[in-house]
Amino acid sequence: MRSLELEAGTRIALMSNNCAYWIIADLAIWLAGHFSVPIYPVLTGSSVRQILDHSSAQVMFAGKLDKWTEIQTGVDFSIKIITFPSESSVPADAGKEWNHILSEFGPIIDNPLPSLDDLAMIVYTSGTTGVPKGVMHSFRNLGIVGTAAGKMYPISKNDRKLSYLPLAHVAERAAVEVNQLYCGYPVYFSCSLDTFGDDLRRARPTLFFAVPRIWQKFQQQVLVRVPAKRPQLLLNLPLLSRHMRKKVLSGLGLDQMRIAISGAAPRSTTLIEWYGALRVELLEGYGMSENFAFSHATRS
Repeated sequence: MRSLELEAGTRIALMSNNCAYWIIADLAIWLAGHFSVPIYPVLTGSSVRQILDHSSAQVMFAGKLDKWTEIQTGVDFSIKIITFPSESSVPADAGKEWNHILSEFGPIIDNPLPSLDDLAMIVYTSGTTGVPKGVMHSFRNLGIVGTAAGKMYPISKNDRKLSYLPLAHVAERAAVEVNQLYCGYPVYFSCSLDTFGDDLRRARPTLFFAVPRIWQKFQQQVLVRVPAKRPQLLLNLPLLSRHMRKKVLSGLGLDQMRIAISGAAPRSTTLIEWYGALRVELLEGYGMSENFAFSHATRS
């Protein structure tokens, strides 16, 4: 980042489907003394332009994007683009390539640490009630959420997490990036909706956060194979219940799950009870962009 010789505190956009480079780029932005502006990878060109103009972003990291042709209509020619290696859907001639920059410039030798009250990011709301609004978060805000989550849930470096919700959203940013930095556990990334099931079984996460719609889809996958009354009957038989639970959860890739959290919408009582029969306590979390997705939560 320093090779670009930008003024301190430059706003740098981040736009890509989830991948490791997304988080690495975010850390590079902070270490260089700037702050990030994450953008949802599914936005239209006009929405991208609105965020880039409002934030006054001068640089944009661009990775795997399914609709780059549409997105680029909202990116002004004056904005410098850095493309992720191998992951990027953006043509190489659209900007500088990640590996090319690394080959020209060595790593920094100092250890810059921002102040707790320095700005870390501007996160834009979804815009469901109007034009998206930019929410400013300091490093102190990130630290409060990371510390509080660590006290509420027994998370350690031995856990695993699958990242599949947009990292541009505060919930995924808090659950994946901030908690991972605090605890040091490995993060797996889902490539697409088509590979989500395989990615989940590959990662076998110990921590899993999803909206109720995802938990309902898991339930439907099981009920399609087995009539609703039959698994309930089997789960009530002491000798078969343990085997049945393990088989159901293993098929979903959730057999190692220790903490299951739902959020963003209400859970139905029947859904809670169904997972309860599998000995999965479906916890609930609530937050907003303004409080970095951490306001109220239940604990086991």
